[in-house]
Amino acid sequence: MTSPPETDPVAADLLWQVDATGVVRGVQVAARWQGRLPQAAWVGRHWAEIVGEVTPAPGEKTPVFPVRRLALVVDPGPEAGGAADGLTEGPALRLSAPDWPGTGSAAGAEAGDRRWFELIPVPLPEGGGVLVGRDVTETRTLRLAQERRRWFDELIAAVSAAAGGQDPASLDAAVDLLLERVGAFLGAMEGALYQPGGTETAYERVRTWPAGAAGGWQLPETVAADDFPWLAPILREGRPARAFPLPATLAASGPGTAGPAGPVPVLSRGGGAPPTPSVAGWLLVPLVAGPTASGFLAFLVADLSATPVGDLDSLRILGDLLAGALERRQLEAYRAQSQERLNGILNSLEDAVWAIDPQRSTLLFVNPVAERILGRSMVELLANPGLWFEVAHPDDRPLVARWREEVEEAGQAEFQYRILRPDGERRWLFVRLWMAFSVSGAPDRIDGIATDITTRVEAEERLRAQQNLLTNLIENLQSGILVTDGQRRLKHLNRQFSRLFRASEGAACPPATAGGAAAAPVAIPATIPAASQDEGPTSGPETPSAAGQPAPVAGHEAGSEAGPGAEPPADLDWGSLVAQRLAFGQDEFLAHLEELMGARRPEIGRELELRGGQTLEQDFIPLFVDDVFQGHVWQFRDITPRKEAARALQAARQKEVEIAGKIQQTLLIGQPPEGLRGAQVASMTIPSGGVDGDFYDFLLHSPTCFDLVIGDVMGKGIPAALIGAAAKSAFLRALARLARDGATPGPGSPATAGRVEPAPSGGKAAAGTDAAGSAAAPPGPGVPAPAALTNLAHRYLTRQLIHLQRFLTLCFARFDLEARRLTFVDAGHTKALHFHPATGRCDWLAADNSPLGFDEDEVYAEGEAALQEGDILVFYSDGLTEAANPAGDLFETERLEQAIRDLQGLPPDHLLEALHQRVVDFTGSRTFDDDLTVVVVRIAQETPAGSGSSCAEAEFAADLGNLAPLREFIQVTHDRAAREILDPDRLAALILAASEGAANIVLHGLAGRAEARLRIQVWTFEDRLEVWLLYDGPEFTPPVVSEPDLTQGREGGLGLYIIREAVDEVVYDRLDARTARLALIKFAATPGRAKEP
Repeated sequence: MTSPPETDPVAADLLWQVDATGVVRGVQVAARWQGRLPQAAWVGRHWAEIVGEVTPAPGEKTPVFPVRRLALVVDPGPEAGGAADGLTEGPALRLSAPDWPGTGSAAGAEAGDRRWFELIPVPLPEGGGVLVGRDVTETRTLRLAQERRRWFDELIAAVSAAAGGQDPASLDAAVDLLLERVGAFLGAMEGALYQPGGTETAYERVRTWPAGAAGGWQLPETVAADDFPWLAPILREGRPARAFPLPATLAASGPGTAGPAGPVPVLSRGGGAPPTPSVAGWLLVPLVAGPTASGFLAFLVADLSATPVGDLDSLRILGDLLAGALERRQLEAYRAQSQERLNGILNSLEDAVWAIDPQRSTLLFVNPVAERILGRSMVELLANPGLWFEVAHPDDRPLVARWREEVEEAGQAEFQYRILRPDGERRWLFVRLWMAFSVSGAPDRIDGIATDITTRVEAEERLRAQQNLLTNLIENLQSGILVTDGQRRLKHLNRQFSRLFRASEGAACPPATAGGAAAAPVAIPATIPAASQDEGPTSGPETPSAAGQPAPVAGHEAGSEAGPGAEPPADLDWGSLVAQRLAFGQDEFLAHLEELMGARRPEIGRELELRGGQTLEQDFIPLFVDDVFQGHVWQFRDITPRKEAARALQAARQKEVEIAGKIQQTLLIGQPPEGLRGAQVASMTIPSGGVDGDFYDFLLHSPTCFDLVIGDVMGKGIPAALIGAAAKSAFLRALARLARDGATPGPGSPATAGRVEPAPSGGKAAAGTDAAGSAAAPPGPGVPAPAALTNLAHRYLTRQLIHLQRFLTLCFARFDLEARRLTFVDAGHTKALHFHPATGRCDWLAADNSPLGFDEDEVYAEGEAALQEGDILVFYSDGLTEAANPAGDLFETERLEQAIRDLQGLPPDHLLEALHQRVVDFTGSRTFDDDLTVVVVRIAQETPAGSGSSCAEAEFAADLGNLAPLREFIQVTHDRAAREILDPDRLAALILAASEGAANIVLHGLAGRAEARLRIQVWTFEDRLEVWLLYDGPEFTPPVVSEPDLTQGREGGLGLYIIREAVDEVVYDRLDARTARLALIKFAATPGRAKEP
C-alpha cells in the first residue's frame, strides 16, 4: 500500500489508511487526540460501517472508496448508532460506551462531549486511499446556532402574522402552525394547547397536533395539578421546561421508559441535562401574558435530551407571543359579548336611552325604543338630537326649552311633559338627563333616559277622580267614619262622625272618671279635612291639580261640621272622644280599644250604648297593603231605629209565640182526665221554641177507661204544631165517624201487632193477651178499637203528609182499668216504658209499624199488655232520650229506666218534676234542642165510692226522718185540688194524725226494719180528704184507747188518742195478705167550695 500523503498535523486530526477493499488498515491521530479517539476500534473495520453506512452483502458491488466527504460523530453517550442531524451532509456515528476508550477514567471524554469530524477522501492510484479527518465541532455548532436562530425568527414572524388577524380563525391557524413547526422541530409525537377549564387547577385541551395520536401516545383531555404535581411549579415560574416521568397511564400506553420512581423532578432552563439513558417526557411551554399563566403548550417527546437548553428561550418567546394573542382574543370576545349583552339590555328596556356629544351636538347612541315612543324613525333621531324636546306639547315647551343649559349648569335635569306624535296622539314623558365627564374632567357626553308614563299619569288621574268620589261618598255616608295612620294619628273623619260625637253634647254630660270627677269634653274642630294625597311628578299645565285641593262636597261649606278642609289635628284623642259619649263602661272600652289596636285584629258589629238612648254598631278594621300595616278604619252606624224595630218585632213574635203556646195548650195538649178509678195521670211538655211539634190528648170513655194519644211531628215551631193539630183533628173525625157507623175492629190482620219488649234488665213481657193473641174487645158498645181509629186517621192524613214531605210518630194507648189491660197502637213512636214495682222489671212497648206519612198502604195493628196495681207507664217523645250534655252524650233509655226505678215512690206529678230535674242536671240547661214531652200513668187501687175523687200517691223509706216530707206531701196534694176541701185547722189536724200514724207504723208495725217502705195515698173528694198509709207487715189490731190521765205520769198511748181525736174516722184493715192499711178520714165542715183564682 502506498504511504499516505503527508498532512499538516494542525490541519489533520486523524488519518485512516483504507485498502482497495475499503477496510481501514491504519489510523494516525494528532497528538491532542491521543488516547481520546478509539484508534484500535477503527482498524480492521470497513469505513462504511464506521461512519454508519450499511456494508454490502457478499456478491454485491462494494464501494471501495468514498467519492464524497463523510461526517463522523464521536459520542461517549450510552446509546450507539447513526442518525442524520439534518444540518450536515452524510450520516453521523454515535459509538456505544464499550467503544469509548477510558470510560469512567479521567482520560475518557466528559459526559455529553460529542465531537464532529469531517472525513475528506484522498484516493490512491493503486486503489484505496486515505481519509483525512478534521475536527469541525466548533464550526458546526456556530453554523447550527445560526440556522436555529434563523428558523425561530421565521417561525416567530409567521406566528405573529397569523395571530395578528382580526378573524378568530387566523389565531387558530397560528396555534396550529406553532404546534406543527415546533413539534416537528422537537421530533415530538404529539402537541396540544391547554387552557383553563371548569376549575382553577384544571386545564382542558382545546387544540391538538396532529389530529391523531402518534406512536401509540395521546395527550389527556384534561390536565389537573392534583394529577401532575410538576404542573403548578412550571406555570408559576413561567418558563418552558422539560418534565418527567410521564403519568402511569401514558407510560403504560406507549413506548419508552417512564423514568425513575420517587418524587417528580422538574427540568427547567437551569435544571441541567436529562438523565441517562434518555427518557420520554413532556416539554411544556407556559403561556404568560399577565401575572398568571393563561394556559400552556405541551409536546410529548420521546427523548427529552434531544432538546438543547438554549432552545428553551426561543420557545418562551413563542409562548409569550401566543399568550398575548390569546389574551387579546379573549378580551375581544368579552368586549363583543359585553356589547351584545348591553345592546340586548338596552333594546329590551321599556325606556328610551340615548347619548349626545355635547361638543358636536351629534347623537352617539339611541336604542330602538325611541322610535316607538316618539313615533319618529331612527333617521330622524340621528339627524336631530334635540328632537326629544322639539316634539313637546306647545304648552309644555317653555318647561323644557332650557334642557341643555340646565344639564350643563347643574350636571343633571329632570322633566315631565307631554309630547305630540305625528299621528296626533298625546303621550306623557318623564326624561332624566345627566352629564358624563372624561378622565380629565371635561364634558364627554350627555346621557338621557325617557320613560313613557302615559299609563301611570292616566291611572293617577283616574285614581284622583276616584279618591274625590270616595271622599264625597264618605262624607255623605250615614255612618261615622274615622281613619288613623300606622302611628295612630288621626287622618280623616267625616260629617256623620262629628254629628254622633260632637263636643257640645259631650260637654253637656261628661262621664265620670275613676276618681269621680267629670272628664273634660274633647273639642272637635269646625272643619275636618280629607286625607292628604302624595304629590306625583312635576306636571305640565294639564297635569291634575296637586293634593290638598279636592273637589268641593255638595252642601258642605267651610266652617260646617266635619268635612274637607285643613289638615285634621293628628293629636286628637279620638278614643276618649268616643268613650265620653258612652252610657257606661268607658274604661273597659278604652282598654278593649287598646287591645284591638295592639293586636291589629278586626272587630265587626260591636254594639255601643250612648247616653241618651242611642245604640251604635262599631266596626274596627286594620288596614294592610302588601302585608304592611297602614292604619285603622273605624265605622259607627246608628242602629237605634233598627234596634227599636227589632225589639218591637221580637216582642210581637214573642206575643205570637205566647198566643200560639196558649192555643197549643188548648188545642193540642190535653189535660189528664179527672175522676178516674184505678189510675193516676200526670203530663208535661217543654217546647224547644215556645211552640212545639209534640202533642198529646186524652179521650175519657168512662171512669175506668180512657185513651192516650201522644205524637211527635217532624220539625219544630208553628208548622209542626199545625200538623199536630191536624193529626188530633183527624183522630177526632175518625172517632166520630166510627162511633156513628158503629164500633168495628180495625182493618187488617186481627193479630196483635204490638209487642212488649223486656228491658235490658231481663224482665219478662207482661201477661194479659189471650192464647190466640187477638185484639182486645172494645170496653163498651160504640167505642172503636185503637187500630180502627189509627187506620182511619192514617187514611185522612198520610197523603197530605207525603205531599208536605212531613211525617209524625204516634202512640195510641187505651187503658181498661177494670180489666187491668192496656191496648196500644205504635206508629214508629218512641217505645213506652212499663215498670213493674212488684218485680222491679221494666218492659218496653213497641210495634213494627212505620210513622204516619210514610206509606199510604200501611196497616196498623194493636198490641196489649196486662196491668197490675202500682205499675208505672211512661210515654215520651225523643226529646227526652236524645237530650245531650255538653260532651255530646245522650240521656238514653238506660238513664230513663234508672230514673223511674229511683223515683217510683213519688206520685206521677212529683215524679215528672223529679225526672225533669234529672234531665236538667244531665244537660246543664233548662232549655233543650228538641221538644220534650212525657206522660206518666200509675195504676192504682180502684177509687173508693164517691164523686169527683182523685188520688195522689208517694212512697218513703220507713224512717222517722221522712215524717216532714210526708206532711208536706199531704199539704201539697190538698192545695193542688180544684176545690178547697178542708179549712186550715181541719187540714192541720189531719196532717197531725197522719204523722202520728206513720210514726206508730214505723216503730211498731215495721219494727224498725231499714229496708221497709211506707206508701201514702191522699184521696180528695168533694166532702172529705182521706189519707191511706200502706205498708207490708203483720196484722195489727189497735187497742181501744180511752182519754189518757195526764196526772198519773203514764208514758205512751198518746199517739193513738191523738189520731182518734184529730180525724173523723179511722179505718185499719188489710187490702191483701201482705198489705195493711191505716185510713184517716177528715170531713169538711161545709160542702167544698171552689178555690178563688
